[in-house]
Amino acid sequence: GGSGTISAGSGYAVGNNSNNTQYGVYTSNITAAGGNIIVNGTGGTYASGTNYGVQTGSVSTTGTGTINIHGTGGTVGTNNWGIYASGVTNSSGSGAITLAGTGGTGASNYGVYVYSGSTIGYTNTNYTGAITISADGAGFYESGGIIQTTNNSIDLSGINTFYGSGDTI
Repeated sequence: GGSGTISAGSGYAVGNNSNNTQYGVYTSNITAAGGNIIVNGTGGTYASGTNYGVQTGSVSTTGTGTINIHGTGGTVGTNNWGIYASGVTNSSGSGAITLAGTGGTGASNYGVYVYSGSTIGYTNTNYTGAITISADGAGFYESGGIIQTTNNSIDLSGINTFYGSGDTI
C-alpha cells in the first residue's frame, strides 16, 4: 500500500527476506509496450547472505519507451551488488537504457554486475537508443554478457573501476 510518485532514482523498495538473498526488487519479467519502466531497489540486511538492490530477469519495452534501473546494495554480508543483471534488459526501439548501481558495504560489492549470458541493449539491429551505466562501490563487473546498441552510444564514464572477462561491448 501507500501512495506517491516513483521516479528514476527516487522511491526505493527495500529487501526484507531471510532466504540467503534479500532483493530490493527482483524482476522476473517486466514488459511495457512503448511505455517507460522505472525500477528502484535497495538490498536488505541479511548478514549471512547477499543483498541485491535489483536483480533483473527480463525487462523490455518498445518504441521510445525508456528503461531506468537504480539499485543500492545492502549494508551487511557479501555480494551486496546494486544491480545484478542476470537476464535481458532491452528495447526494440530508441528509448534510452540507464543502469545506475551503488555497491553496498563489505567484500566484492559491485555497483553493477552483468552476468554471463545477460544482454543489455539488443543483439540485432532493432535497438538504436543510448545505454548509460554508472557503478559505484567496487565498480562494474561484466562476466561474458553483451552490452550493445546499433548507434554506438554506450556511456560507461560513470564507472569508477571495471572488471571483466569474455566481454562484448
